[in-house]
Amino acid sequence: MKLKYFLSAFCISSGIIFGIVYVQDNWPQKLTRAELLYMGSCDLDVIDGIYVDKEDMCVIEHLEKRCKGLDQCFVGCVTGGKGVDVGGGCTHLCNYMLRKEWSVPEEALSCINRT
Repeated sequence: MKLKYFLSAFCISSGIIFGIVYVQDNWPQKLTRAELLYMGSCDLDVIDGIYVDKEDMCVIEHLEKRCKGLDQCFVGCVTGGKGVDVGGGCTHLCNYMLRKEWSVPEEALSCINRT
């Protein structure tokens, strides 16, 4: 009887371990945009068909590095093209209701063309 329980426990634990190893070995390298947003990541690629100019992309890169407060919303909004046809753009979409203090990182000020 004990041998039957031992074999059952062994088979179950082996299956669980094999399942974990299988999932880890076959886990997709790239998470979906929704998963990244849900996890609070700022590491978002620009969606195909969305144009982000050099200055904005430079600012986005600095926001991705800092990634705190409203940074994720701004990165997601700009790289997803959400604020294009909205009055006030991503600033309006990300901060209209919250009204939190937010500014671009100091390092990102060098991205803005001041001609």
